[in-house]
Amino acid sequence: MSIYLFRLGQWAFRRRRLVLAVMALAKSTFWYHPQWFATYVPHPDIEGEKLTVRRH
Repeated sequence: MSIYLFRLGQWAFRRRRLVLAVMALAKSTFWYHPQWFATYVPHPDIEGEKLTVRRH
């Protein structure tokens, strides 16, 4: 059982390193979202900007 957990930990470490390396190579390509996708993503008001807008 302990050997299995050790190997599982090794795989998790390698996977983490691999993901970080691929993200470093791809840079901002991972954060690209097409314009049509924006219609499906909600726009949360985290800072409360909608609350500070005064209506005349």
